Amino acid sequence: NQSALTITNDGCTADDVLNLTVTPKPADDVTNATICSGETYVWAANGLSYTTNQSALTITNDGCTADDVLNLTVTPKPADDVTNATICSGETYVWAANGLSYTTNQSALTITNDGCTADDVLNLTVTAMPVWYLDADGDNYAESTITQCASPGVGYTTTVLPITDCDDTNFNINPGVTEIPGNGIDDDCNAATPDGALDIEDDFNLNNLLITPNPFSSTLNIKLPLSYNNDEFNIKIFDLNGRLVFSKQYSSINGTINVTNLNRLEQAPYLLKVINKETGRSVVKRLIKY
Repeated sequence: NQSALTITNDGCTADDVLNLTVTPKPADDVTNATICSGETYVWAANGLSYTTNQSALTITNDGCTADDVLNLTVTPKPADDVTNATICSGETYVWAANGLSYTTNQSALTITNDGCTADDVLNLTVTAMPVWYLDADGDNYAESTITQCASPGVGYTTTVLPITDCDDTNFNINPGVTEIPGNGIDDDCNAATPDGALDIEDDFNLNNLLITPNPFSSTLNIKLPLSYNNDEFNIKIFDLNGRLVFSKQYSSINGTINVTNLNRLEQAPYLLKVINKETGRSVVKRLIKY
């Protein structure tokens, strides 16, 4: 700045005086901007495009014009939003990311989103439908199986077990125990193992237990002594290898038990075991399925 800077001339010439003002340079014109990864920013100051971070990128202008400064932040793309899911064979999985249904294995199936949004990734595993073994008494011998995705309930396990238990309510009755002679119980689940209970002098024995027809096709009628009317009985049928092929609980009505739906059994000889639930006594008879 110059204020009244004077050049003094002779008396016939005017003095020269200078007043000079220096205008300060304006403050920087700063642009702060943010874009997502993969996007492009066009800076109005120079019309150029930028895709990476810029810190105090400066265009220097003349002293009367503010310098242009760019601070550009590129936001990193968020980590993938990964969904790991498992279904059983035959089931359907609906992915919330796109609302579509899937029934087969998917490995890193990806929906690619913009740079500010995480990509969606699906890992879907389809497993074979498990076999559940019913071992209600926990003796490691199963009574039956069922194939489905979810557990059928208490007493079921996916551990492979022999399906040879003849009384799944009693831990001490299974093919792994030794038959106790004379107790009237099929301890080892083998109707062919002598028990001795058939020699007990009781009205519940082979002499007064009538089973018809024999040979049979699909139905059996078991005639019991009238003293056992309305009693509960377990009716079990074994093949000659000792394998349990039929088991059901019945109540005697008028001294009779009608066993139906036996048509699924193969044509072969069988052993029928009738067990009184109250006393535990049992009798065994040979049958022929035609």
